[in-house]
Order: sequence, then structure tokens, then C-alpha cells
Amino acid sequence: MTKQYANDNFVFDKTTLAILESLPFGVYYCDVNLVIHYMNQPYADHLGIQPGDALGRKVTDVLPSTRAPIVIKSGTAELYNECSVLRGRENQRILVNRIPLRNDRREIIGFISQLISVGKEGWNTLWDKIEQAEHALQRIQAPLKEPAEVASDSHLIVGESPQILRCIELAKFLAETNEPVLITGATGVGKELFANWLHRCSPRMHGPLICINCASISRDFVASELFGYAPGAFTGAMRGGKAGLIELATGGTLFLDEIGDLPLDSQGALLRVLETRQVQRLNATKGKHADFRLVSATNRDLLGMLNEGLFREDLYYRINALQLHIPRLQERDGDIPVLVQHFKARFGKPELFVDNDVLALLEQYPWPGNVRELRNAMTYAAVQSRYGHIRPLHLPPAILAATGKPQADNRVPPPEFHTQNSLRTEQQTSPPCFSPITDSSPDAPKIPVPRSLAEHECHAVTTALRESNGNVTKAAKLLSVSRTTLYKKIVSFGLNRHDF
Repeated sequence: MTKQYANDNFVFDKTTLAILESLPFGVYYCDVNLVIHYMNQPYADHLGIQPGDALGRKVTDVLPSTRAPIVIKSGTAELYNECSVLRGRENQRILVNRIPLRNDRREIIGFISQLISVGKEGWNTLWDKIEQAEHALQRIQAPLKEPAEVASDSHLIVGESPQILRCIELAKFLAETNEPVLITGATGVGKELFANWLHRCSPRMHGPLICINCASISRDFVASELFGYAPGAFTGAMRGGKAGLIELATGGTLFLDEIGDLPLDSQGALLRVLETRQVQRLNATKGKHADFRLVSATNRDLLGMLNEGLFREDLYYRINALQLHIPRLQERDGDIPVLVQHFKARFGKPELFVDNDVLALLEQYPWPGNVRELRNAMTYAAVQSRYGHIRPLHLPPAILAATGKPQADNRVPPPEFHTQNSLRTEQQTSPPCFSPITDSSPDAPKIPVPRSLAEHECHAVTTALRESNGNVTKAAKLLSVSRTTLYKKIVSFGLNRHDF
């Protein structure tokens, strides 16, 4: 039986503890009575104590300036608050996330604080750590669903075409097995969505879902990220070692996205784990049992890579016990209008209307980026129309060009670019970096049209922040991106959310 670490309201199992211990920044948890029940080593190091010194004590005694009582009372998370702490002669910059923890009845049962040191590296190296924190906290906070509720999640895979309905039926069958599944399909067809659903409908639904994009991990750190490392494995390693992502998947599902990009030497190590069900950390003398269900995905031709010696044949047949192929959007008869309605509903703007001429153009377009490209096109058009009446001129220039329609910005003079300081100080009636244009009809409204991807992103971010009065969470929802991604864009464009 899995050992439990618990108080009256909250349960830490071994997987949750492994997740918390693997984070490269500080985390502590206290209950509604402000009693600390968990603190990891990085947070204790920041306070200059040992984790055991804080357990069982009130957080107000350990951290007199804590905002835990305020967050627990309000129930509102405080995210990415920048603070400065004097350390010796240096002023250290840190980010603090303060998050109320709720049970499945939405009752507040405690508080999690997350401390991230910015250090000398600056902000640009920080975003990956923040993304990792959000994913870990989502796994900890997400209430467990009953099987009937999870089965109903099939509506998250949107479509009514025979092609996609066949995929859904096959996925239902595959979810009940424990065999490895290889999901194939072009970029943007929704492979990760199907992998997520396979996990949520499987007998392992209450275990963790560990998602790894093999293409995004640096070749130098693939082994340490996948398999973890023991203390002292290399210079700069965490003092207590680190659990690998494969180890964290124990009891749940391991999703290897873009598995075709996994280096050959790591393919051999992964094959050994799949055959022995033992994962050994770097510099460790013993392996640990790893009980997980493997789901892989790729948009590459693995058989062609076999012939070129770029992918191991033995690994290919190990991961390809069962296969699920997701069709391109162009092959899904009649799904474009259904998906358009779905994306429109996600904006939460009842007044948003899509013209029939727009639907006709969308049906003509070949969609090389598949569903992801359609989602982005709808976001672009919704922002361009100010969440009003979407007409052909509001569609992205690539779609207008491919369908033979004149582009709305072909008469716009070169845009005026502003410096970062001017973005923050200049009073603006339209987003910076954009020039308003008018439609050929005299009554058409003025619409600022970006002429490059960067300008479009700046325009979209600015408009979403205005619509949400500077609320980053609401703006991120309007743009269908994570808060972290939106914060990254705000910084890169020199914007200040408080100006909205």
C-alpha cells in the first residue's frame, strides 16, 4: 500500500512528494490553521533553516511577514509577485506565488507558497522553471474525478466527422488497455489532447500524467531530465539529487511527445527501462521500480528513420504495440464549422458573430497547421474584429492570400515602431506599432492591422489586456494561452499590465 503523508484535510502521497522534491525552487504547504505540513529544501535554504525546523509550527512564527492568512481568507491567488531580499551585500530578486489550495468541493483546505529566485541569470532563463511549477501545482491541486465524469470528457475532442469519430471510438478501446500506444499525425492535429484523454479514461486516471516533449529537452540534459540523478552526479546538481520524469510517472502515464527527436543514446536507455521496468538515476548504484503506461506521439516517419539509422528498430516495436492515427483537419469532412463554433464559444463573447463568407474561406484553406492553426486564426480574427462581427478582412493574411482574397493591409503605410519606454508612457487610443485602416465601404470601422507576426502578437496582447482591464488570467483565457506565455509576451513587448 502506498504510504500516505496526511493531515485531516490533505493527503500527500509518494508521487506528490516526489514532484515537490524535484522542483528546483522553494515550496511550502500549510493548512487553514496556518500550520506548516511540508517545506522543501530550497525554501528552507532561503530561510536559513532545515525543513524539519518548520514542520508543525505556524507559518506566522516562521515567516512573520507572510501573506498566507490574507490569501486563505480571500481565496484569491497572488501570482508572480516580485520581491527583493537583502542577502549579505546583495539585493536578491525573487518571485513569489501564493496559492490557496481547494478540495473537490472547492473548499479552501490550505495554502501553497512558491519561491523562485531570479538570481544573476535574469528573467529570460526563468520561464521554463515557472512552467514546470505550474504543471506540478496543477497535478497537486486538480481534484480527482469519478470514472463517469472522466468518460464524459470526450466532448473535449471536438468534431463530428466520421474520421474523428472513428478515432474517438478507437481511443476509448485503447484507454482500457495497459499496452504502449503510439499516436501519429501531422503537427497541430491534437495528439497531446488524445494522449491526455487516454490517461483520463484509463485505470491509471488517479495517477500522474507526466508529459515530456523530447524535442524541447537539451541534448546535454536529456539523461538527467528523463532518468534523474543521485547526489553529486555532476557539478551544479541539486544537493539531494533529483527524481527523473520517468520515475515521477510511476502509477500513472508517461507521455513522450515528439519521440522521434529523442537522441539515439537516450533511446537505448529508454528501451532498457521499458524492458526491465527499472529506472536508474545518473551516478546511482541501484535502480527503482517504474510502473507506468507509455503513450508516445510523433509527426515524423519513424519507419523512414529506421532505414536511415536515426531510430532504433527494437524501440520502435516496443512503443508501437498499439497505434492511433489522427487525421489532418483537411481530411475531416464538415468539422471546420464545428470547430469554429467551439473556438468562438471559448472567447466568452456572446456578441461575436462569424460571417458565412468567412466559413466559406475557411473551408477552402488547406490548413497545413491543422486544428492548432485554425484556433490561432480564430483568435486573430476575433481580436481584429474587436470580438464583434468577423468578416473576411479580419482573417490572417496567409489565409486571404491562399484563398485568392485581397489582403486588408495592402494599402497601409509602414508602421511606426516605438521604444520600450514610449510604450509605457505614451497615451494611446490604439495599440502601439499599428496604423489604422479602413474598409472600402464608408461606414466600415477603423481597424489596426498588424503586418508581421510580432506586430500581430503585440496587438493581440494589448487588446486582450484592455478587454480584461489588465487581469492577466482573464487575458490569457481570451488568447487561449497560459499565464506564463502571456507574461513572457508582456515583458518582450515592453508592456505594463497595470496601464490597462
